[in-house]
Amino acid sequence: MNNISHAMRTHLIFNDLHIPYHQPDVLGAILGFGREFQPDQIDIPGDLLDCIGLTLKYRAAQRDERVHRVQFEIDQGQAFLKLLRDLFPKVDIHLHEGNHEDRLNRYVNQHCPELRGLHGLSVPGLLDLAGLKITWHPLGQLGVYGNLHITHGDLIRQHSAYTARSMLEKYGVCVLFGHTHRGGVYYKTAGRKTWAAWENFCTCRFDMPWVVGCSNWQHGFSVVHNDMRTRFHVQQVPIIGGQFVYAGQEFRVNRQSADLVRDIKRAKV
Repeated sequence: MNNISHAMRTHLIFNDLHIPYHQPDVLGAILGFGREFQPDQIDIPGDLLDCIGLTLKYRAAQRDERVHRVQFEIDQGQAFLKLLRDLFPKVDIHLHEGNHEDRLNRYVNQHCPELRGLHGLSVPGLLDLAGLKITWHPLGQLGVYGNLHITHGDLIRQHSAYTARSMLEKYGVCVLFGHTHRGGVYYKTAGRKTWAAWENFCTCRFDMPWVVGCSNWQHGFSVVHNDMRTRFHVQQVPIIGGQFVYAGQEFRVNRQSADLVRDIKRAKV
């Protein structure tokens, strides 16, 4: 068998941190994995921040200081991105807007539309993405990397992989996305062509303040090898029972993993 030789870029992809409700040991383990394997690019497909204080229906339901912590979340989000840039100084980093970051846009549009367009009232401006040299992708925009597309996602179905099928039907391209907090994949072949869509887990706590009952979520991330033209390979890496396996090597989630994000303090809830 002849090898097809094209230069491949490696992407590390994780999402739905929902800072300050992120899971420090899981997130730290992923960053530690990234430091060992040194990706060419890191993508965060949305919901870096939670922005619970900007949603009226949750503000009305909350009776403590959480609803007044918008600046606190922005500070934590910026601290995390600075840590990410410090750990990966030469890596291309892309942040894709999620529906939770979009809460800021909706709030401004509803309550002070005359301030729309102010750089200081945008997520990229507040997080200093330009200073950190992080590329921003607005909500709904597909990040295009050859034949693989990345976005946050805007659909949720009842079961794992059901949403992947709906996303593939909606966009008609190979797409990797977050939003559902689950892992899953759906493939479709027609003629000589095959398409797929991947749900990319989450890295937040399972006991979110707005979750009622048991959450059917999974922690994890993906590694993508991509020639940025036609060929790519997605390897989903679920984190189950505090462990994950990649390339035959076992990794554990533990307190040492959490030390990588020690500067990002969790909210007291």
